Amino acid sequence: MPRVLRSIQLYEDKCVGQRDHVIVHKISEKTFGEILDLAITNDCNIIIKSGENGSWYVKSKDYIKTKAELDDPEQHYRKAHDCYLIEYKE
Repeated sequence: MPRVLRSIQLYEDKCVGQRDHVIVHKISEKTFGEILDLAITNDCNIIIKSGENGSWYVKSKDYIKTKAELDDPEQHYRKAHDCYLIEYKE
């Protein structure tokens, strides 16, 4: 059964771990809603869009550590990338 979302936070110009913990990668022909459904189904907490016409990547990483890294302006800068961090309800 899919988990319930608590929040989704967008980090612009950020990308955590280019190739690590990727569950689903290089999907370009789907909407954000379809990708979000895919992330929830696979229990992933990170969605990355690599550029305006780029691919989607769905990942699973430690939420607390990843949030701290994304909140740090010195880490994970990647121009034209959007990173969505999903928090699930326990």
